Amino acid sequence: MCGRYAASRRPEDLAGIFEIEKWEPEETLEPDYNVAPTKEVYAVLDRPLKDVDDPRPVRQLRKLKWGLVPSWSKTPRAAPG
Repeated sequence: MCGRYAASRRPEDLAGIFEIEKWEPEETLEPDYNVAPTKEVYAVLDRPLKDVDDPRPVRQLRKLKWGLVPSWSKTPRAAPG
């Protein structure tokens, strides 16, 4: 996987555009004009919060490692980077 893209939006902008309910401001990434697999990127998740009794999905802005884990990979670390 060798696709690249640019990520220059501020997290505050993304929170407004995607109507984010939960975001930790200390999870800030610098703009990156050459995002490659294995780099951290912002992702919008719609899922219940951990350790909370309310099962309602909450829209979250989180940092995740971007990439593909093939179905044959036993662990994410074994996946080709």
